[in-house]
Amino acid sequence: MKLHSYAKRTLGSCDIAEAVRLPPDEDLNEWLAMHIVDFYNEITLLYQIVAEHDTEEKFPVMGAGKNKY
Repeated sequence: MKLHSYAKRTLGSCDIAEAVRLPPDEDLNEWLAMHIVDFYNEITLLYQIVAEHDTEEKFPVMGAGKNKY
Protein backbone atom coordinates (compact mmCIF):
# COMPACT_ATOMS: atom_id res chain seq x y z
CA MET A 1 0.00 0.00 0.00
CA LYS A 2 1.47 3.30 -1.09
CA LEU A 3 -0.03 5.33 1.79
CA HIS A 4 1.31 2.98 4.43
CA SER A 5 4.86 3.08 3.03
CA TYR A 6 4.69 6.91 2.94
CA ALA A 7 3.60 6.99 6.58
CA LYS A 8 6.43 4.63 7.57
CA ARG A 9 9.00 6.87 5.84
CA THR A 10 7.88 9.91 7.84
CA LEU A 11 7.73 7.99 11.15
CA GLY A 12 10.37 9.26 13.53
CA SER A 13 11.28 12.20 11.32
CA CYS A 14 10.69 14.62 14.22
CA ASP A 15 8.63 16.75 11.84
CA ILE A 16 5.03 16.31 12.97
CA ALA A 17 3.64 18.51 10.20
CA GLU A 18 5.34 16.38 7.56
CA ALA A 19 4.28 13.12 9.21
CA VAL A 20 0.58 14.04 9.09
CA ARG A 21 0.52 15.96 5.80
CA LEU A 22 -1.71 14.43 3.15
CA PRO A 23 0.51 13.17 0.32
CA PRO A 24 -0.16 14.69 -3.10
CA ASP A 25 -2.85 12.97 -5.18
CA GLU A 26 -4.13 10.90 -2.24
CA ASP A 27 -7.68 10.68 -0.92
CA LEU A 28 -8.16 12.38 2.45
CA ASN A 29 -10.61 9.72 3.67
CA GLU A 30 -8.17 6.88 2.91
CA TRP A 31 -5.36 8.79 4.63
CA LEU A 32 -7.47 9.37 7.74
CA ALA A 33 -8.74 5.78 7.79
CA MET A 34 -5.21 4.40 7.59
CA HIS A 35 -4.07 6.54 10.52
CA ILE A 36 -7.14 5.69 12.59
CA VAL A 37 -6.56 1.97 12.08
CA ASP A 38 -2.85 2.36 12.96
CA PHE A 39 -3.77 4.35 16.09
CA TYR A 40 -6.32 1.71 17.12
CA ASN A 41 -3.77 -1.08 16.65
CA GLU A 42 -1.16 0.74 18.74
CA ILE A 43 -3.63 1.50 21.54
CA THR A 44 -4.83 -2.12 21.53
CA LEU A 45 -1.25 -3.37 21.83
CA LEU A 46 -0.55 -0.97 24.70
CA TYR A 47 -3.75 -2.02 26.49
CA GLN A 48 -2.88 -5.71 26.14
CA ILE A 49 0.56 -5.14 27.64
CA VAL A 50 -0.85 -3.18 30.60
CA ALA A 51 -3.81 -5.51 31.15
CA GLU A 52 -1.49 -8.50 31.42
CA HIS A 53 0.26 -7.00 34.46
CA ASP A 54 -2.40 -4.70 35.93
CA THR A 55 -4.92 -7.18 37.27
CA GLU A 56 -7.84 -6.51 39.58
CA GLU A 57 -6.17 -8.60 42.28
CA LYS A 58 -3.03 -6.43 42.22
CA PHE A 59 -4.81 -3.12 41.81
CA PRO A 60 -8.49 -3.26 42.89
CA VAL A 61 -9.00 0.47 42.28
CA MET A 62 -7.77 2.38 39.25
CA GLY A 63 -6.86 5.90 40.18
CA ALA A 64 -4.57 8.86 39.85
CA GLY A 65 -3.98 10.81 43.03
CA LYS A 66 -7.35 11.46 44.68
CA ASN A 67 -9.26 10.57 41.50
CA LYS A 68 -10.62 7.03 41.28
CA TYR A 69 -12.02 5.45 38.14
